[in-house]
Amino acid sequence: MQTTATTPGAQPIHADPVITKLLDKLPAEMRGSFSDDQLLALKVALGGRTWGAHAIDARWTLKWWR
Repeated sequence: MQTTATTPGAQPIHADPVITKLLDKLPAEMRGSFSDDQLLALKVALGGRTWGAHAIDARWTLKWWR
């Protein structure tokens, strides 16, 4: 596994909640095959798709016809 240098005080990419959820869905033999750069790229690509659980679920509809 390749690693890249992280900035001081930065959280390791493997400790990120998005990455841990992703890696948990992969077979065990594949989890260690990603470099830190690859995991960061996956986080950026998938980051906009994560939704947290919210206490209020507010949705509405638009009426197109009367």
